[in-house]
Amino acid sequence: MHFSEQGFRLDKVHAQALGGPVQVEGGMQAGQVEVSATGQAQAQGLQREAPLPLVRQLMGHSTGKTPYQVTVQAHGGSTDVVVRSSLQGLGLSLPAPLDKASNAELPLLVRYRTPAQGPAQLDVLLHQRGQLRYHIDPASGQALGGFIAVGEAELPPSDTQTQVQAQLRLPALDVDAWEQVLASQGGALDDPAAASFVPQRLRLDVQALRLYQRNLGPSSAQLERRDAVWRGQLQAEYFAGYAELHPASTRNPNGLVFARLERLHLPKAEVEHLQNDDSSTDQGNWPALDIEVQQFTLEDKALGHLQLLARLRPDSPRDWTLERLRLTTPDARWQAHGSWAAAAGSPHRRTHIEFTLQTSDAGALLTRLDMPGVLRDGNGTLSGNVHWQGSPATPHWPSMQGQVQLDMGKGQFLKAEPGMGRLLSVLSLQSISRRLSLDFRDVFNAGFAFDFVRGDIAVADGIARTNNLQMKGLNAAVLMEGQANLQDETQQLRLVVVPEINAMTASLVATAINPVIGLGSFIAQALLRGPAMAAATRTFDVTGSWSEPVVTPVSTPAP
Repeated sequence: MHFSEQGFRLDKVHAQALGGPVQVEGGMQAGQVEVSATGQAQAQGLQREAPLPLVRQLMGHSTGKTPYQVTVQAHGGSTDVVVRSSLQGLGLSLPAPLDKASNAELPLLVRYRTPAQGPAQLDVLLHQRGQLRYHIDPASGQALGGFIAVGEAELPPSDTQTQVQAQLRLPALDVDAWEQVLASQGGALDDPAAASFVPQRLRLDVQALRLYQRNLGPSSAQLERRDAVWRGQLQAEYFAGYAELHPASTRNPNGLVFARLERLHLPKAEVEHLQNDDSSTDQGNWPALDIEVQQFTLEDKALGHLQLLARLRPDSPRDWTLERLRLTTPDARWQAHGSWAAAAGSPHRRTHIEFTLQTSDAGALLTRLDMPGVLRDGNGTLSGNVHWQGSPATPHWPSMQGQVQLDMGKGQFLKAEPGMGRLLSVLSLQSISRRLSLDFRDVFNAGFAFDFVRGDIAVADGIARTNNLQMKGLNAAVLMEGQANLQDETQQLRLVVVPEINAMTASLVATAINPVIGLGSFIAQALLRGPAMAAATRTFDVTGSWSEPVVTPVSTPAP
């Protein structure tokens, strides 16, 4: 180092910085400083000595070393520092767009200017990846405003940003991966100076977005961060509307997603994922959900207006409480509550649902559920308490258990092929009219028209059983007992067809069968009271598959 009355000069001064060697030249002449340095930065050195907390955090995912050049100019109280590097030799194991192989070049330019008065300005340009500009308070080190442009986005012409904004225009973005990166150092952004560099407004335009372990396809968003809450408008292939992302709290340890959407579509692949893969929620990283959707579609089924409130239990990070689930269509209203939790000692979670379905047009509802031509009209209630192994999105028939009550009025089973309406086609009784010549052909041939259908159904291991199902029509009533296998789509049923011949018959079938007594005792008592009715009553066994039922007449026991 050479000194004189005019200043000083550095002649190939060697030092250590950023974990590697650096050579410094230049000096000060007539009050003006010009210094240049050439060095080699090590990944470990960048992790310790990089000037910004966020940069130090990102460098925790770097390896290797890279050359760099620095120039410093200072005059009249202002400084101008410029850093250049090809980044060749430095590997970045970061998600896109900051991923980089160690042997690849990725030119970097950093410029930090401090005027004699006023805020400093930091500019960063990463070749073809992005650029940013911050206005910084030199005293506190906090960002006063700024703009981040990533991908094909560009910095705005104005330099008067009063908050930090960001615009991302990318072919792909994995938010989950970036969340892991930013959380890996734990608390690096808790410092006020570091937190001030986080954007308060975000505009997003991504062709392939991944969020909460889901691939969302082309997506756009305009979000704003206030009081630690991100809120704004979202637009994607499968959803659109307003959403808020709340941070973790005592009630919601993983945060809360609050959404009011115009539309939400869960495609078939997503439903299958929920049914077959528990791993996405096993880690306890899903937020609570408070969601309302005007147009909800499950697979290809338009299910109307959805209201959902669900959250993880604070004491069990794998178990969910379903506080509210409502679906409203022009023809039905379905509401439920329950849980999705693992029993003690079991690795698998079970869905428990208590539900009530009220419909003003059961036929229209079945058409909405891809079962057209099975039923016309029909209004009433279906309620119950069921549980099965797996997620709430798709019932698992083999493990299903529970109780269901049916009370439906004024409708008609239509003349449809049995396979279309699954088990409901059995209730149409067309299989009887097609296979046997009966006195009741006029009752069943066009589809059984009923005044009511009611009964209780018990489900155990995927087998539905009833001993008190009643259907009353204009000219006859049908009583049913037996079971149906929901997995194999087979049945073992006994049907009793009672003619409407007098007031006693009408009174009989108007009486609800007590499931404790069952169909057998009910029929025996009825036949004892009505010999004429006994002579006209017909009994059939229905076995085989739902698509090809086997109907066998049986003799009615004497009263």
